[in-house]
Amino acid sequence: MSEVLAPAAILVASDDPSTRARLSKALGEMQHRVALAHDGEECLRGVLATPPDLVVADLSKTAVGSVEVCRMLKSDEATRPIPLIVLIPRAQRERRVDAFEAGADEVLPKPISEPEILARIKTMLRFKRLDDESRRQRRVIDSLLMISTMCQGYADASTRMFSDFGRRVAELLRAEQVAVILGRRGAPPSVLSFWPMSLAPARIDALARCEAVVRVMRSAAPITVGADESDRQASLGLEGGFVGVPVLGFDGEVLGAVTAFGTPSHLRPESVRILLALAGRVGAEVQLRDHTERLEELVRERTHDLVEAKGALERSQTETILRLAQAAEFRDHETGNHLTRLSQFSCFLARAIGMDRAFVELLALASLMHDIGKIGIPDAVLLKPGALTPAEREVMKRHTVFGAQICRGSDAPLLQMCERIALSHHEWWNGQGYPQGLRGEAIPAEARLVAVADVFDALISRRHYKEPWPIDRAFDHLTELAGTHLDPALVTAFLDVRGAVSEIAGRLADAA
Repeated sequence: MSEVLAPAAILVASDDPSTRARLSKALGEMQHRVALAHDGEECLRGVLATPPDLVVADLSKTAVGSVEVCRMLKSDEATRPIPLIVLIPRAQRERRVDAFEAGADEVLPKPISEPEILARIKTMLRFKRLDDESRRQRRVIDSLLMISTMCQGYADASTRMFSDFGRRVAELLRAEQVAVILGRRGAPPSVLSFWPMSLAPARIDALARCEAVVRVMRSAAPITVGADESDRQASLGLEGGFVGVPVLGFDGEVLGAVTAFGTPSHLRPESVRILLALAGRVGAEVQLRDHTERLEELVRERTHDLVEAKGALERSQTETILRLAQAAEFRDHETGNHLTRLSQFSCFLARAIGMDRAFVELLALASLMHDIGKIGIPDAVLLKPGALTPAEREVMKRHTVFGAQICRGSDAPLLQMCERIALSHHEWWNGQGYPQGLRGEAIPAEARLVAVADVFDALISRRHYKEPWPIDRAFDHLTELAGTHLDPALVTAFLDVRGAVSEIAGRLADAA
């Protein structure tokens, strides 16, 4: 079954009426929201006014052409993440190179193949959503860091701090409005800070008196209401999704609430837990105004909250990698224990050549992501039962680039290793591999390790096109590949521990 993507906003910029009409009709039938531009200047204005999820540029007759549009969008940090497909006439090879150098994510030939461009749009939208989620997770980490620094300089920067706090909460929960509301016992509720800063006074007052906010402070417990829970919204005086957590004092007294309005239907549990930790900091700030001498004690108490929240986020990242890797393996119809065997083979080989513990621990997870890029390969190629054509093989080779793109842009050592392995695990020791044609030790060590493990496991595993090889024959074949396909030193090390490797292969063998 083909994947169904949520509707996206797509800008089609073309000076060809036929192209505009065809793409507008086809994308509209896929439920996407399509905006049209007739020239480059109109395209740039449209992107800046309402940034789309993807841009298709087919501009060869206007003053500002496709390459210029691409260069301008990719040079601006705000518009750089927007995927851009450029259409260039097949005969104009130099312009196609110019488009790639200007930063185009894809260049397709004209006349267009409608199925091909729709498939590429679908793939790029999938990558865009993964990238958006990655960026949102990095903002979650920013929020975690803010928990530990929020009290520094509070006396001189309280207003700025709470304004920044509201913005970060809105990013964390994807909320439309955020308010920090104070409501100590016996005092009417009041808004300490709010976001966005453009909220009208009447709206701010309404937020403070909303029934949902009153119940959060009365119960001293979090309340979440999904965007699709219309009955609960009505009973709580809401017009959309809502998340509210209490702000508690040191003694458990309810001081107020941190509230978010216009939240989506489904929230990640760790987001609410992080919000609770943030609300703890709000409570600290409120009371620190009167009790500055307790600052050091407060930081010690809340540090545990930060460690727990950070640990939960790291565990979530690990689980996400495992699930993504399993999804790619399942889609490719790989055998059940392939990932587990490959990870253990890779780690055993890494230890055998003296890699340190930190490297091996990263490799155990990063090796699982070696084929994650297959998520971006069309089913017609990935699941084809027979031999691939030369053109199909070129498409399949792109899974290395797709995998690297999925993992790219992170400061985390784990995802950086994932990127190197995904990109380079099909490079050959003699330089005849892909996608970059790297040779020898120019290939990252982790990619060379995974290549040995991956080739060996493929040989001893059943595939739709072959039976599993006897393990001794597989070891012999590795020797034949040493120095051409595989790093000869790693093959020698792998053969030196063949007893342990054979034990892993037998223990984790797939069912017949």
